[in-house]
Amino acid sequence: MVRKLLVLVAALSCGLISAALTLRIVRNSQTISVPNLNGRTLAAATNDAALRRLRLKVTSRKNHPKVGAGRVIEQDPLPGTSIKENRTLRVVLSMGPRKTTVPDVQGQALRSARLRLESLGVPIRRIIEAPSAAIEDTVLVQMPDAGVVENLGEGVLLIIAKNGSLRDYVMPDLIGKSIGDIAAAFEGRGFVPPQIRYKNYPGLLRGTILSQSPLAGYRLNPRTAVIFEVSEGS
Repeated sequence: MVRKLLVLVAALSCGLISAALTLRIVRNSQTISVPNLNGRTLAAATNDAALRRLRLKVTSRKNHPKVGAGRVIEQDPLPGTSIKENRTLRVVLSMGPRKTTVPDVQGQALRSARLRLESLGVPIRRIIEAPSAAIEDTVLVQMPDAGVVENLGEGVLLIIAKNGSLRDYVMPDLIGKSIGDIAAAFEGRGFVPPQIRYKNYPGLLRGTILSQSPLAGYRLNPRTAVIFEVSEGS
């Protein structure tokens, strides 16, 4: 009977000691503030995590227009989040800007240029017609130029030749005018909507035209690309 009692006491003592140790480990487990790893290389991010007794795991990689390849662009949990040590931080690494090889289609017929671009998976953003003595529908200008292009965006802009099939107009001097009235007038007469680029110009009301392309006196038609630089106001 005494022996059984001693065994029971010993078992209870071991249980209490184990519970106490477990409680101490839980209490001693520190809370860590997640560091900001965005823009860090994988090696630097791994080191930052390790210094805080955290682990790092790369979950995926994807293109980013501004962050170089191999650097962190996303993380989970977010910076500043409080977590226990020995947890895992999940990150996404940049593959750098998306690169597209744009062929040279300048001087080609529009049909050939279109087929060439489509075969390489290069989208056409817009086609603009311009007065020219060149053969009808010849590509006069492509933007951007041929080569490897980062962050192509919506695609290539093509300016093609039109030689007299459209009615011509003379570009007036519009500097100092209000872009709202001018843009409405262009669109109301069937012109391609003008491109508007805003620029900081103190002292002028927002919408005041600062410069124009084509210049006053240039002959244009409803398909001519027209660009206005406009004050964005104070």
